[in-house]
Amino acid sequence: MLYRPKFNFPFEEVVALIADIRLNGKEVWPIPSKIPISDEDDRCFYDVAKTAGAYLITGNAKHYPTEAFILSPTAFVESDI
Repeated sequence: MLYRPKFNFPFEEVVALIADIRLNGKEVWPIPSKIPISDEDDRCFYDVAKTAGAYLITGNAKHYPTEAFILSPTAFVESDI
């Protein structure tokens, strides 16, 4: 997804980010939710964030319920998290 032209991220930076996630990331076995979500393809992201106690940063907040851990990229950058 990070390779999408709309993001315009340099290829090398995407590769470095993925390598860093693989090295330092935390494996999460999500607990499946039953909360209504408008796009079922997005449920996996919700369930992982909810299970891990992490923030879900998305430009598609309308696909998710209103919850404090779901933030837009702008809200995340402007926060003191």
